[in-house]
Amino acid sequence: MAKEKKYKTAGILGGMGPLATLELYRMILDYTDAEGDGDHIPVVISSQPEVPDRTAAILEGGESPLPYLISRARMLQKAGVDFIGMPCVTAHYYLDKVAREIEVEFINMLEITADSINSLDKSIKNILVLSTAGTLKAGIWKDALNKISSGRFIYPDNEKQEIVNRVIYGTEGVKGGNLKRSNERLEELLRGYKNKGIDGVLAGCTELGVLMQGGMTDLKIINPLFLLAIKIIEKAGAELKKASYTDFF
Repeated sequence: MAKEKKYKTAGILGGMGPLATLELYRMILDYTDAEGDGDHIPVVISSQPEVPDRTAAILEGGESPLPYLISRARMLQKAGVDFIGMPCVTAHYYLDKVAREIEVEFINMLEITADSINSLDKSIKNILVLSTAGTLKAGIWKDALNKISSGRFIYPDNEKQEIVNRVIYGTEGVKGGNLKRSNERLEELLRGYKNKGIDGVLAGCTELGVLMQGGMTDLKIINPLFLLAIKIIEKAGAELKKASYTDFF
């Protein structure tokens, strides 16, 4: 007789970028209440960095990542996962189309983030939303957050968005592996916003969520990557450690 599965198997559709994928898995390990290997959940990770850039596809009509995302999602399903999470915000632009091509559940990271924000202390009135330019132009976060209260959310103007772009992309950005320089730029940007009355910040690109850990700012940080990790652990049926929501949410 086959041994009954202890936990459901999670699939991670990653590589967009690799650092965010690594950080999601680390969070899953860190926040699972485990005493040994067998207490952790089974995870199948597809890290495929060759998926065409999502922002370039949205802004410039570049090669669509959709066929790649569908192919990787089908591969995860074939590998036996029970559900899939995707640690890339901009790729959620294609989520509905990908989800229609598979039979397992696809977790919507934006929806679980919006639900969590809805439970936040209402004294956090002004939340800055930082993301890729593709996410901003496509209105990906606006569509998810307007269901709560559009008045609480502030988006960068063109000048500030260009700073965010440099934090994420290029040789001095987090995707280029330059964490020191991208940290410096992001800290400077957040200090300026805090002086203008911002009291919370949504790390609306998963690489930004990686940078905002470790006390970068005393603003309230809302990290979708962390929330996705918690949802994956719960959905797999494992127990959570007492999560430090004050650090990540």
